[in-house]
Amino acid sequence: MERRVFNEEHELFRQQFKKFCEREVTPNVERWEEQRIVDRETWKKAGEQGFLCPTLDPKYGGSGVDFGYSAIINEEVVRAGSSGFHGRAPQRHRRALHRGLRNRGPA
Repeated sequence: MERRVFNEEHELFRQQFKKFCEREVTPNVERWEEQRIVDRETWKKAGEQGFLCPTLDPKYGGSGVDFGYSAIINEEVVRAGSSGFHGRAPQRHRRALHRGLRNRGPA
């Protein structure tokens, strides 16, 4: 079945995020499961590369892209074998969004 949801830009983003997962997520999954927490450094790296809160308006630090980018992140962390990074990423996105909007107010 052919998927028509994602365009070429989505697929380029997928390739970048997949490489991030291969480098930063998959090698650490077992340790994170034992610790029951994802390392702060991994979150920082994800944020620096634009992988956190991609749908957030750029004036609040996001990329302002469509929901497809968040869907790609969710798909790829599952493929990387991480329930910890996958399970916490959407929560972290929402918390950052609400905290940012509350602390910054309207631009």
